[in-house]
Amino acid sequence: MNAKRFCLAVSMVIALGACVNDHAPPQVKKSPDSVILTENDITDRPYQVIKDLDVNVSKPHAFADDPTREQVAKELKKKAADLNADAVILVRYGTLGMGLFNWGEMGGRGRAVVFK
Repeated sequence: MNAKRFCLAVSMVIALGACVNDHAPPQVKKSPDSVILTENDITDRPYQVIKDLDVNVSKPHAFADDPTREQVAKELKKKAADLNADAVILVRYGTLGMGLFNWGEMGGRGRAVVFK
């Protein structure tokens, strides 16, 4: 009797396992160009905070141009798009300067949000 129950239980598990759909529809990745970037808060639309972002852009060598705010903004938008964020708010830029192992660096911070 126990063998019959065991066989029935195993066959039910196998049958139910075949019903599982492991192929969820792919999530559409957001384009970095569609992400809004602002140094202020957005007060006219409700939003939910996803994550605080922090990026650094470095000079590749001593003779390269210093990193710009536009390069930092581009990196913030890329990171936010990877999280499917609609906007990056409260953006701040800062120069990190030179170090022992880099020739110059600029950083940026912001808060990735999605609109409700």
